[in-house]
Amino acid sequence: MLLLPTSAAAATTWKVSVGEQTADRAIQADAFLTPKVSINVGDTVTWSVKTDEIHTVTFLSGQAPPPLIVPTANGPDLNPVVADPAGGPSYDGTGYVNSGIVLEPATFSLKFTKPGTFAYLCQVHPGMVGSVEVAPAGTRYPHSQAFYDAQGLAGGQRLIGKGLGLQGRGLAAAVRGGPTQVTAGTGDVFQSLNGGVFVARFEPDQRTVHAGQTVTWTNRDPTIPHTVTFGTEPNNPFVPANLDGPNHATLGAPGQSASSGVFGAAFGGQTTFSTTFTHAGTYSYICALHDDLGMTGTIVVLP
Repeated sequence: MLLLPTSAAAATTWKVSVGEQTADRAIQADAFLTPKVSINVGDTVTWSVKTDEIHTVTFLSGQAPPPLIVPTANGPDLNPVVADPAGGPSYDGTGYVNSGIVLEPATFSLKFTKPGTFAYLCQVHPGMVGSVEVAPAGTRYPHSQAFYDAQGLAGGQRLIGKGLGLQGRGLAAAVRGGPTQVTAGTGDVFQSLNGGVFVARFEPDQRTVHAGQTVTWTNRDPTIPHTVTFGTEPNNPFVPANLDGPNHATLGAPGQSASSGVFGAAFGGQTTFSTTFTHAGTYSYICALHDDLGMTGTIVVLP
């Protein structure tokens, strides 16, 4: 029988990975790996971000979560209450404690000073939740760090596998729709895995059309927003720019600027964006939120 150490001699630091991604960063697993750790009073948990996607580690202590997006003088934008750190470096089960927006290789640590079971979440990704179960000092630990590491690796790979399936379905949907259709990201939330996954890719990432035709992008992700952005990236990616109608732009030359602003089922309910190309050329575009993950595309317009 394996006897795990207690914290009688010294406090222990426990490690939790935040997120997982494929080598090309196309598939983002949004989960705390593992979602539950059991520790003792006086111990510390350190969360390490393993992806280039943004996350938060947030303890609400029973409060309602603040809105992710708020109105500003320059249009909708990230809420500073979500984006900025708050509280810490210790936690007794009360107050708003937040890592702020973090991405690889950032870490966030909290020392737990009271017994109890404390829920936390990522404020950016719905369904991404975890908990820390804190026993009195000296209690024998139910699991080792090696157990949590193995559990986290398995959970991350399960989500990556689901992402690969979603990537295939996203491409198939665009192909079925015809040569003027593009999938602008897809994803899902899996409560059984305490997280979700999304595909940060335009599928296919290149389309060839003729002058006068219109290309339509569809965001098939229920929770993650994207943009379709040509030319100069706007200062605020959440706000549409240079459109000539609802969710529509017209471009006559490569290098012209236009942006959908964020769109998706969870962001105003609009899931499509269209652009009409009036002249031949090669038009490059990005998702202004996820181009650092490689979410870019090209429309080749023939005469």
